[in-house]
Amino acid sequence: MTLPLVSVDQIEELLAGAEIPPLLAAMAHATGDRDFLDPELAPPHRQRGARLVKHGGMDEPAVERAKELIAAALPDVLGREPALREELIEPSVSFLAGRLRDGADDLLRHELVGPPTPVDLTASGLRAVVVGAGVSGLAAAVNLRAAGVEVTVLDKNEEVGGTWWENTYPGCRLDTPNFTYSYSFAQRPVWPDHFSRQPDLRDYLIEVSSQFRLRDAMRFGREVEEAVWEESTAEWVVTVHAPQGREVYRCDVLVTAVGQLNRPRIPNIPGLDEFPGDVMHSATWDHGVELAGREVAVVGTGASAFQIVPSVVDDVARLTVFQRNAPWMLPTPHYTQPIDGAQRRLFEQVPGYGRWYRFWQFVASMEAWLPLVEVDPGWSEPGTVSRLNAEFREELLDALRGQFADRPDLLAVCTPSYPPGAKRMLRDDGSWGRALRRDHVDVVRSGVVRVEGRRLIAADGSSVEADVIVFATGFRAEEFLAPMRIVGREGRTLSEHWKGDARAYATTSVPGFPNLFMLLGPNSGLAANGSIVFMSECAAEYVVRCLETLVRRHAEAMAPTVEAYERFAERVDAANRLRAWGVPGVSTWYQNQYGRVSQNWPLELADYWELTHRVVEEDFDFTGVR
Repeated sequence: MTLPLVSVDQIEELLAGAEIPPLLAAMAHATGDRDFLDPELAPPHRQRGARLVKHGGMDEPAVERAKELIAAALPDVLGREPALREELIEPSVSFLAGRLRDGADDLLRHELVGPPTPVDLTASGLRAVVVGAGVSGLAAAVNLRAAGVEVTVLDKNEEVGGTWWENTYPGCRLDTPNFTYSYSFAQRPVWPDHFSRQPDLRDYLIEVSSQFRLRDAMRFGREVEEAVWEESTAEWVVTVHAPQGREVYRCDVLVTAVGQLNRPRIPNIPGLDEFPGDVMHSATWDHGVELAGREVAVVGTGASAFQIVPSVVDDVARLTVFQRNAPWMLPTPHYTQPIDGAQRRLFEQVPGYGRWYRFWQFVASMEAWLPLVEVDPGWSEPGTVSRLNAEFREELLDALRGQFADRPDLLAVCTPSYPPGAKRMLRDDGSWGRALRRDHVDVVRSGVVRVEGRRLIAADGSSVEADVIVFATGFRAEEFLAPMRIVGREGRTLSEHWKGDARAYATTSVPGFPNLFMLLGPNSGLAANGSIVFMSECAAEYVVRCLETLVRRHAEAMAPTVEAYERFAERVDAANRLRAWGVPGVSTWYQNQYGRVSQNWPLELADYWELTHRVVEEDFDFTGVR
């Protein structure tokens, strides 16, 4: 560890880049002094807008007083081992969370210190197969193994990571703050970047698989083709395509953890098959394709395109971006910046600062932009869904006007027509706008309708030539669990049950499919708050709670009742209709072919916590005797 820095100038430098509220909590635990948790210094948690509110909205006098308090004690704590003082956890949580703490004590403690030890199910002899070794698959495996369940993890890739193993396109990184995008049970004191890059996230997940001794449970290069429920044995029979041929696994519990964004969507464009150049999707990037000096077309302006275009613009001879709908951009000046210098030393030398900073980020994510995308049924202003949404839109537009004050043409290109929140909002540090300003970059405001040789024909009749086509067109997100064939009771497949409209009780289970649990299943995605790591942990812990219930009841199998399944779907659907992404007439991948939102969790994080931390036994049918 770097030697502590103790001069006045060095301390001022450290504090200049600090986020004061979590640093106060860290100092309280490092020193045992409750003065750092003075209510007069508590962040007010004002309503969030488009931009990050520094220090949780503390006013300048409070910030300066806090810095003086910290500076006086900092030299004595630098370099110490981090510690959590049990007697200070509750007041520290209250200090940082404020009004957001109401009814969420257990949730907040979980995010600070990690999950409690589960009931030991070793004696039950339960065996689980987890399909997927990404973020949610690792969460499932860690929790199941902690409960004494025998676990086998199957993944089609050659290593842990899921989406962070597969997506290697230029510029690939998080758009969720990195400390929040980490497990409560595997926290890091510091990260390389504020929004980490793909290699760092991949390495973190590999590290977690080793830290929790899961490597022996991993079976790589194995893609599940079919899983069939066998009623006579109360087992799932899982057929896998493996390097040496087909393999069969039997288990009592089947957990799918394949995510929502893992099957690339490439438009069916006439003539594409005859295109003489290189074609690739962002999720299957071919690093053997040379871009330097070539004419490149990027189709789409979603999250991956937003990262790819600024990353390749300096290399290509010409870049054409095909855009059907502009994305709303959230001003994030530090989006691609590393955590370095004094800021990094603060994380490295102040004991526990990383833990409290992660907690602070989580608290901010609990609400985030959710109130700003709530629908007011009486509101009628076009392009918005409420007064708060209209104010949000205006704030975002102000940022765009500032970027393109001298380029009204690009301002028009980059201004969406739909309400903020109806589609995925993207982090913007100005690099997208700078790329579009380049002389060799053009934006075509329509999609590609056909390809003729090297020429791409747009819906507006214009055309461009290209050597390389990059499809940044997203995923077949509505096709949950595809292409696996899941066969439940009476030989009915899950695709037959859903008929293209995926639903799940508590986002995890389906009637007629016993002991099947889905992590990141239907309606578990997030669009305005939180992170999928939180959702994955909640769902994984819920699976363990369900198995605890199964064992306690001496039953072999459990599946939700039809009534509970339908009641839950009605609750989620009603809530999604009151979010910007559920408004009729908006084209968004959050909605499936029936216009129903099958992707998003529309309620608060605390609601999902409550849903997944209590098994409502009357909502399940229990069968068999164990």
